Amino acid sequence: MAKARKKAKSSELRSLGQRPEGGADRGAKSPRRPSVAAAVVAVGMTAIVALGVQQLVRGGALGGNRSAVPNLVSPGMAAPDFALPDQAGRAFRLSDYRGRAVFLAFVPDWNDPDTVAEARSLAATVSQFDAAGAKVMMVGPDGAGEAAKALHDRERLPFPLLTDAGGRLARQYGVPAGEPGRGRMTFVIDPAGTAKFRVGGTTFDAAGHGPQLLKVSKCCIDEVMAARAHGVGNRVGDYSLPRADRAGVMERLLAEDAQKLTLVLFLSVKCPCSNAYNERVRALAGEYRAKGVRVVGVYANQDETAAEIAGHARENRFEFPVLRDERGLCADHLGAQVTPEAFLIDRQHVLRYAGRIDDSREAGEVKTRSLRDAIHALLTGVPFSKADTPAFGCAIVRSELPSATTQTKWTAPQ
Repeated sequence: MAKARKKAKSSELRSLGQRPEGGADRGAKSPRRPSVAAAVVAVGMTAIVALGVQQLVRGGALGGNRSAVPNLVSPGMAAPDFALPDQAGRAFRLSDYRGRAVFLAFVPDWNDPDTVAEARSLAATVSQFDAAGAKVMMVGPDGAGEAAKALHDRERLPFPLLTDAGGRLARQYGVPAGEPGRGRMTFVIDPAGTAKFRVGGTTFDAAGHGPQLLKVSKCCIDEVMAARAHGVGNRVGDYSLPRADRAGVMERLLAEDAQKLTLVLFLSVKCPCSNAYNERVRALAGEYRAKGVRVVGVYANQDETAAEIAGHARENRFEFPVLRDERGLCADHLGAQVTPEAFLIDRQHVLRYAGRIDDSREAGEVKTRSLRDAIHALLTGVPFSKADTPAFGCAIVRSELPSATTQTKWTAPQ
């Protein structure tokens, strides 16, 4: 009997392979490209971590090769894309997170005690997922939409709870249903959009799922950095975009070069993570305005209107230009992926810093102020080491069909 249980257990624990290609470029117009060195480091680190993952497989934490379950996402397969609403009704697409690792956690019931325990465990470790450039999403049945919202609000979860109409996405991924404990499975999707690992079956630790996934997320850090288009140190082009707060007015991103530095912040009306930074953004702009730093807010989400953006700027008392990048061309050019994300450009139009504002969406838990450190160093001439940090937040919602009426003008770097 023990041997039978062991055999059944091993059949549930399978690791998914990794596609040999590197990460994906977020935008064709972006001047940032993965460096050969970064790619070599990513491959080397992945190989090293793979040895550790093999130990996890032997130890029973991750799954083995292909499964007998019909339609189960197989080794090296592209993860099926989707567009699902979250607990507030906002659509999330997997393809918007290309270039980042995604942890897609399927749950059988929003009211199940194990689901609550799993959500709490993931929330407790979300800052470490942010540092690894990973995005957490939970997927559950659509018949309990109010239950998903109640769970999200009650636990104040920092990640979306997506509702899967009729369980269609679960079936696409091959998540077993109808058996106790079998509808709970997490897929790890790499920055290239390929399924990398899955965690499920008898070894699934709901109450300790966060730490369980952190063992896997560490191998994603180098891949995420390799997937980023590295443009720090390169000149960037200027853009003219319509101001959301002044109808009919166009404004240049880099203005007239009177400022010492230009700070471009990609923000969002609807993203909870971006909204957690509203007060910090306002304070940052006010503090550095007199020191020659020009702040520009850019809203590039296709699902946010000019009226919503203007209202958001008024409500948060933003005293800097607020621009709308409806077609995402500016975001693609700079390589912006999430909100909030910061880009610091000097007087010569050279990108000097790209990445996060600081290291925590909770203002009281901030330990490293990467953006402030970069601004201070550039204003005072002091060298700084971290010029490219992984940003975290909601993926920028790209427009699938470009609008012919959007006014956007790009000036190539000289």
